Amino acid sequence: MDELITKYPEFEEQIKDIFRFQRSLKTFRTISIPSKPTGIKQKDIPVHFSHFLNILHLRFHSQIDYLVLGLQNQNPEAFSTARNCLESIAALIFVYAKVKKRIDAGEYVEADKILYKASMGSRTDHPKFATSEQITDMAKKAYNVLDYIDEANDLVAKDLKKTDEEVKQNYFRSQYDLLCELTHPNYLALSMFWGVNNDKFKYNLPPNTLTEENFGLLLHTILPFLPVYMLYLKRSQEFEKKMYPEKGEE
Repeated sequence: MDELITKYPEFEEQIKDIFRFQRSLKTFRTISIPSKPTGIKQKDIPVHFSHFLNILHLRFHSQIDYLVLGLQNQNPEAFSTARNCLESIAALIFVYAKVKKRIDAGEYVEADKILYKASMGSRTDHPKFATSEQITDMAKKAYNVLDYIDEANDLVAKDLKKTDEEVKQNYFRSQYDLLCELTHPNYLALSMFWGVNNDKFKYNLPPNTLTEENFGLLLHTILPFLPVYMLYLKRSQEFEKKMYPEKGEE
């Protein structure tokens, strides 16, 4: 962290924020082994929801670790990891909102389907350990990540309560689209590996090719979404505790 602050002193506070967030992630959720399923949906859905929160939080923690490593190495591929982080945040928002809506309406079968598709859905064949007819029938196809992004876009807009309607409606999606452009082999991503300085053409050789401008862009793109993750994880865990009171006793 100190090396980054020395190199990018104007981003000192943002650098400290992301390292502080990384250190605190493990305190956000206690990971415990869920109960065995009973075959009764009303009892099993809270357990499945807890499992989903566990695996998503573990993956998000891993992504943040890798993002910080990319920042330390000034590696442009950190933009890809930042995009992955947004997809995980969007998945959390989507599943929480959809499952809560179904549970509140007493629609346990539909809530169960959402959780199966979110946690077991795949666009390829399942590995041999997941051959249950019930699983393969309920999770034949994963959700498209844009389903997650668009749902998150709508819900985060309501939380932001911005006066600018266009910004309010497109904040999450616009930042995700920007990260896609910085991930795909398009101009924005490829331009990080070449440039012209004092009328001389040059290539930026890996691994340390993240310019000061792009370093700042990366920080300002991902940092606003870290509190969003905390907000929806908190809401999810409150909902989890309401459905699954035993979790509050651990």
